[in-house]
Amino acid sequence: MIPQQLNGTYYPEEDRLMLRIRTNDNSEYRLWLTRLITQKILAVIEKISIKNIEARNKDKALPRGIAETMDEMRQKNVENQTDLSQKYQSADKLPLGAEPALITNANFTIVKGTSITMKCILKNKGPIEFTFNMTTLAKVRLLLTRLCEKGRWDLEASPSVPTDKAPPPHALH
Repeated sequence: MIPQQLNGTYYPEEDRLMLRIRTNDNSEYRLWLTRLITQKILAVIEKISIKNIEARNKDKALPRGIAETMDEMRQKNVENQTDLSQKYQSADKLPLGAEPALITNANFTIVKGTSITMKCILKNKGPIEFTFNMTTLAKVRLLLTRLCEKGRWDLEASPSVPTDKAPPPHALH
C-alpha cells in the first residue's frame, strides 16, 4: 500500500503515539506505536537514509561522517519544506477497525534502492505493509521525531533490547 497522507498524535494517558496512514485506495490504518517501536523505526529510517546517500555517492570517496552530515542536511531540508499543520483527510475504509492496532515489530526492505517497504507486525492481527519513497520516509521520520518531542521521549540512546523481538513481560512483586 502506498501512503498518501500521514497523521500522528501523542496520547499522554497511553504514553503512546497513534499514527494514522491514509493510503492510495482510500483506506485508513490506525496504529499504536510504543517508545521502543518508535525508537527502532527512527533508527532504521536513519540508517536507510545514510545508506541511500552512500549508494548515490559510491563513485566518490566520502570521508567518514560525511554521509551522516549529508543526512542531517537532507532531513533539515525536508523539515523546512514540510507543512505539518496541513489538515488530515480521513478515509472511508478502516481495514483494521476504528481502534488503533498495536505495532509489535517493524521490518524494512529496500526495493531496487528507490523504495522502502515497511512491514508492520501487529498484535492479534496479520501484518500490513506500506511502501515509501525516500522523501516520504523522511517525512515519516520528521513526524515521529516531532511526536517524540511532544511526548518528551528521549530516544537518542540506542534500544537496550534486541530490535528483532521485545522481551516477555516480567512481573515484579
